[in-house]
Amino acid sequence: MTTRATGTDKPTERRLSESYDIDLMSTQEILTCINTEDSNVPGAVAATLPQLAAVVDHAVAAVRRGGRVHYFGAGTSGRFGVLDAAEVPATYGVSSDTFTAHLAGGTAAMISAVEDAEDDPESGAADAEQALRADDIAIGLAASGRTPYVAGALRRARELGARTVAITSDPSAPLADGADHHLCAATGPEVITGSTRMKAGTAQKLILSSFSTALMIRLGHTYSNLMIDLVPVNDKLRARVLTLLQVASGASAPEAARALDTCGGEVRTALLVLLLDVDPARARALDEKHRSLREAVQHTTRSNRRRTAQDCHVGVDIGASGYRVAIVRGGELVDMVQGHVRPSVSATGPDLRAVSDAVAREVTVSTRRHGLDVATLGLGVAGGRAFPNVTEALLPILNIVHADMMAVFADGVSSYVGALGFEAGAVLAAGTGSVVIATDATTTWRRTDGLGHLLGDIGSGAWIGRRALEVAVRHATGRPTTSAALRTAAESRFGSVATLVNDLHRSPDPSATMASFVPDVVAAAREDDAAAELLAQAADELAATLLHAADGLTRRLAAVGGIAGQDGPLRHLLEQRLTAAGHELTEAAGSAAEGAAHIVRALSQDTLPEVFRDQLLAVHT
Repeated sequence: MTTRATGTDKPTERRLSESYDIDLMSTQEILTCINTEDSNVPGAVAATLPQLAAVVDHAVAAVRRGGRVHYFGAGTSGRFGVLDAAEVPATYGVSSDTFTAHLAGGTAAMISAVEDAEDDPESGAADAEQALRADDIAIGLAASGRTPYVAGALRRARELGARTVAITSDPSAPLADGADHHLCAATGPEVITGSTRMKAGTAQKLILSSFSTALMIRLGHTYSNLMIDLVPVNDKLRARVLTLLQVASGASAPEAARALDTCGGEVRTALLVLLLDVDPARARALDEKHRSLREAVQHTTRSNRRRTAQDCHVGVDIGASGYRVAIVRGGELVDMVQGHVRPSVSATGPDLRAVSDAVAREVTVSTRRHGLDVATLGLGVAGGRAFPNVTEALLPILNIVHADMMAVFADGVSSYVGALGFEAGAVLAAGTGSVVIATDATTTWRRTDGLGHLLGDIGSGAWIGRRALEVAVRHATGRPTTSAALRTAAESRFGSVATLVNDLHRSPDPSATMASFVPDVVAAAREDDAAAELLAQAADELAATLLHAADGLTRRLAAVGGIAGQDGPLRHLLEQRLTAAGHELTEAAGSAAEGAAHIVRALSQDTLPEVFRDQLLAVHT
């Protein structure tokens, strides 16, 4: 929604045209108007997240050094600071002075408005002088971005060496001049002009809750998404703690109660006792040694686990058409499992939740069937390099299969290693998409194409499918049909042109839909010149991409994937073109899933060549 406003240049003081006649509206209309404007708040807060993340990261380091968080504000903004500072210690078990709120007008202003108190910058400076030290974080709260009390506090805080943060709703806030970080939630004019307790206040509450929660998580006050520093001072909290211990450890209610009692009501200690089967003294020592319970559990589990011949390395290849899982032990393939659950794709990247669940099940079932424990897990993902959310989306697999280590990389990397190992060469991976990886295995790494079906992947299944469909639907554009065979094949597979267009627009992965037409193109090419010419063009493009990547670097070439692999429909055409250019294809040693397993096996043994190590997107332990 585009908000229309008039009046002052101060965003929070402007008039909102949508509420000009709010005093003539029905109750339902008033509430709808307010709710519609409130719906803009999450987006405004989202725009501050990069800056907020930087503030959280600084606060983590500062609090570990003994620093504290101080909120300075007046009116509604200041009261939200008081609320957050009051709730965090009880929720996360931290010292009450870790968060302190300073409210213009003092405690009386929490209950009754002391409106003139905010106009005194010297009062803010005096509060900062009395409370702050260099390692502290001073956060000024002012929707207008110009409250004198807050300005005075931030000015003096900066002079004292504290990190300063301004949270406002004005992109041009004067407070920003005195702050190391300016978090502006630009919520715009209010339904009731100037009533910043509405949208602006809501945004500040969300930012403060997000800040303090993220800070507590980073400081180790949660295990998974569970509060582990609750103090069970009453029956309600004790029941909550016992439920937490059961959920986190799988213990029964009596076991959880015994552990809590044995540990003197210390929830963190009791959880480590249950998870690691250690005594309270050992649990406390582990907690002291590590920054979080998660780290303590994972490190201790790995340390206690004796490597045996039953350890295996699991490689997973996730592409547009589904996934493959390879179980490798001692460098040899034990099992290969294929599934057709595939990512759905949107503008924000691939949605991997369904694939993650399916892969975790396959790995668990397969390793149990063979009596194996998972040492390492490698995941090669199509589009992995293009979308930053991929590695986080795959983390649930690690928690389910209990591998010691998980690494994530683009599928081109695992395709290369599966085909040629860690030796020099160039590998074309052509299926729904296409990419060539070439390397000398020491210092040089080349990646050619792999840009996706909209701008690249030339010669791939999606590329062939799109061009074949363009030919097949020429009649629907008012142009003459040039391939009756492709038109008939398209109608047989997709139905009418209208149905095809609708399916492509609604498909979670249009590239896979287009690539699904390739078998029909191959069949038509036996007698249809247009189809045969398309396949020839695709082979020309793939050969050119492979040779370009290898030029001056290597003569060892391989091709893998559903289009150009050993049994692929373009394999023979590709070989012809490479032979004409004086090159031959080396037969691939294994699959991309096997390559993923070999990568993490080498990583765990510290034998992964540096040029391959540089291609890893993330490593989790």
